Amino acid sequence: MLSALASIVASTLVGAVSRGEFSIENLSIMRGMAADHLRHLIARELDIVVTSNALPSMSSLERHELVEERFILVVPEKHARRNVGLQEIAKSLPMLRYSPSTGSGQIIERHLRRQKLNFPSNFIFDAPDDLLHTVAMGRGWAIVTPTQVIHTLTNTAGIEFRALPKHQLSRAITLMARAGELGNVPSRLATLCRQAIMREYMPRMRALMPALSDCFTILDETGHPMTAA
Repeated sequence: MLSALASIVASTLVGAVSRGEFSIENLSIMRGMAADHLRHLIARELDIVVTSNALPSMSSLERHELVEERFILVVPEKHARRNVGLQEIAKSLPMLRYSPSTGSGQIIERHLRRQKLNFPSNFIFDAPDDLLHTVAMGRGWAIVTPTQVIHTLTNTAGIEFRALPKHQLSRAITLMARAGELGNVPSRLATLCRQAIMREYMPRMRALMPALSDCFTILDETGHPMTAA
């Protein structure tokens, strides 16, 4: 599963298996990049993945959407200039970007190309922890997702969060399995994941980024927004 969700979802799944809620004896939980998730799933080296790449063209996979989130802009507080575009920000600070081997990096780079924006690639990261802490130290700005922020930060010291100017960019996080092989286990696991995200991530989202809470939506099994019970 994606690192941004593993810390809270993993303990929920282990608890459910320990209580005997599933006919599962052994549970192996691994992090990794979206491309690796799907490659291992298709090769039958993994049974279920929680990933940001849903491969919609593959009809042999069943999908259970968990989250839809919009990418946001993170800027050092001491360099923050409001109501300016990415090109203006880039004149005074370098862009810190994700490696093109990461799912987020690929999505962001496609977005920048569509907008005909070209920023130097001097500083590249494959982990949100390192990238966000570097922003907080005032070394650059970045485009990230809410789950990456919630997973990494306990406070917002040194960082200002903004919606992306002009053009929105989003991704879905989906639980996937090979269709028809595991009965109702994938859908039940998806329900547990949603409950854990609602319980753990929504309060953090509202506390860290109250003005951007609409950038993060938990989806029910029909793909509609969930509301807190």
